[in-house]
Amino acid sequence: MMIYKEIGQKIKQLREEKGLSQQDLAFQLGYESGTAIHLIEKGDRKINIESLSKIANVFSIPIDFFIKRISRESILLNALRAENIEDNDIKMIQDIVDRLKKNNDRQTKN
Repeated sequence: MMIYKEIGQKIKQLREEKGLSQQDLAFQLGYESGTAIHLIEKGDRKINIESLSKIANVFSIPIDFFIKRISRESILLNALRAENIEDNDIKMIQDIVDRLKKNNDRQTKN
């Protein structure tokens, strides 16, 4: 579900930048209430490609905006959760990945 949460955060950011309420966006997408948008933005509701395409059209952006910026780390962590890896182990792996990224960023700057 982490991927859906990241997509939801991007939708929320775009919606707020455009000055739309959840209800406004829901109306433009054909939903009856803003509840669906609320759940999508929180990552609690999966969004299909058709709905994502409609959202991209509302904001006049390419659909890959939502997908191409999802980090490899997020995909890895999502896969680990799907394999029922314990949260403590996932946290440890995430910490290692974060440290490796920081080291890589430092090396890239030098």
